[in-house]
Amino acid sequence: SVRKAYNEVIKKIEERELQLPICLVSLMITVLMGFWLVGSDMQMILRWYLVLLLLGIVGLPITNVTLGEFGNLGYVFSKVIGLFVTSFIMWLLSFWHILEFSVVNCIVVVGILGILIYCISFAINHNKGDVSDVFGRIIGFHNYSLDKLITFEIVFLLIFVLINWYLGQHIPGNGTERLMNISFMKSIDKSVYMSPYDSWAANECINYYY
Repeated sequence: SVRKAYNEVIKKIEERELQLPICLVSLMITVLMGFWLVGSDMQMILRWYLVLLLLGIVGLPITNVTLGEFGNLGYVFSKVIGLFVTSFIMWLLSFWHILEFSVVNCIVVVGILGILIYCISFAINHNKGDVSDVFGRIIGFHNYSLDKLITFEIVFLLIFVLINWYLGQHIPGNGTERLMNISFMKSIDKSVYMSPYDSWAANECINYYY
């Protein structure tokens, strides 16, 4: 009967047999909804999301050390930690004129930092317990639930899509500080090193927040 089938599905969900497939289907629905809301801009949003996901993976060992006791909730901060560590190091290297501020150098810095972070974590954890489980201890795999992690990613992507869709409805560059923000972004894009060139003062750099 229908009720019997319904009860079996509920039982499987409670036993986590169907939670992962449901999460994956929800992720696909979120992506499709994004294409429906923002059209081809969803491709750019997905690229941003994948970059943030990569930075979150880079920051996982640090997250495990600092926020591992919070379990799944600690994972939420992995993107913030990864973004902060990599971007701050890249900014310092550019500010000291060691590396030019470019996409290629950003990728190189993220890659090197990721390798260093995981190598240091491996050196710390390789003598603790079974060697085959070193990677799990590095990222704190035992602290996380896979279905909950996917749920967090779905919620993050959904909010990310909705924010971009909402901001896309307010395109005119007037009000608040939008013109100054555009100027900052163009200066950052054209500058070889940090701090960026000042749009209002020739041969000077921006000496305040950007």
